[in-house]
Amino acid sequence: DGSASTARFYYPAALAVGLDNVLYIADQSNNAVRQMKFPAASCSERPAVEDYEVCTVAGVLGVSGAVEGLAGYAKFGTSLSLLPSGDSLYVTDTSNAVIHR
Repeated sequence: DGSASTARFYYPAALAVGLDNVLYIADQSNNAVRQMKFPAASCSERPAVEDYEVCTVAGVLGVSGAVEGLAGYAKFGTSLSLLPSGDSLYVTDTSNAVIHR
């Protein structure tokens, strides 16, 4: 977690954009769902990589499992897909045969 220039992903497998204009990333081999927030910028500007923020929103980085629970306590297997729907984000965890909301 941290700026986009320091955050590390391990096999990012799926992307989804939520209603909040945040990019959600299924970081498959890290067993987590992460988000990247975009800095405000005009059309003529391109923000520096350091201005993008990456944080883990569900799962525990590098810890595999099958645990239902709040975002920071949930544990996923290694096969993740994402589906935004309204103000929810669904995570399919096919290695554990579970769909998380």
